[in-house]
Amino acid sequence: MNMRVALLLTVLAGALMAQDMPFPVPPAPRKARVAQPAVQAAPHWVEASALTMAIARETGLPLVLCFPADADSDLASDELRQLSTTRALFIRLQRNEAEQAASIVPGCKVMSANPAASYRVSGPRDVALVCDCHGNEHFRVTGTPIAARTIAQMLDKLPQQLGRQQARLAKHLAKFHESESRRDRVVALLRAFKEDAWGLAECDQLAAGYHSLLEEGRQELRRAVGDRDAAALKQLLADFKGTELQDAIEAALKQQGG
Repeated sequence: MNMRVALLLTVLAGALMAQDMPFPVPPAPRKARVAQPAVQAAPHWVEASALTMAIARETGLPLVLCFPADADSDLASDELRQLSTTRALFIRLQRNEAEQAASIVPGCKVMSANPAASYRVSGPRDVALVCDCHGNEHFRVTGTPIAARTIAQMLDKLPQQLGRQQARLAKHLAKFHESESRRDRVVALLRAFKEDAWGLAECDQLAAGYHSLLEEGRQELRRAVGDRDAAALKQLLADFKGTELQDAIEAALKQQGG
């Protein structure tokens, strides 16, 4: 083998060896890190209980009542969590089919058998009510999600709104005391109850006045029935129209053919 052939074989062998060697591989581009959504904290929920309502009354803390659209949905927001630990008591209430007892005198809807029906909450979306410490509704927001900013703004306006309601109730109470006829007193009470408020000092006085009038009417009804006094029954009906006593008076009149 001459020198030229040997040199050629040596060059080819070197080339083959070089091809078998790994080539430098550029580093793979790093995948951009996708920020994982932070887990939002749920509000600090408290139970709808007599104890909770007592704490709200003693502290004056407002209530935020939340009615999720369905049992599986929940509110989740760091801002709502903060509101629920600093500015209001958050109560999560489910919607159910329980029958709701009707009464002319407003009562605590939070503790009713069916709060959703009591507050007239319906529809396919989440609903939140901003209430005073007694559970009287002053603001309502519907939507998904419920925005903490909206709730905070409503809480800011709540004292002024509550003051206006108390002023209206005070006028109804004054009208009740100033009225000379029983019918006028009953009308003043019925108009006051349309405020749909309870728990406030004015509400307690209005309710006491109503129950006192009803007891007075029941006693007169028993006497009128015993005396078969149709004229007295008709006067009672005129006085107590629109109250819980109306049906009993009408039944007594019907029995007497009045």
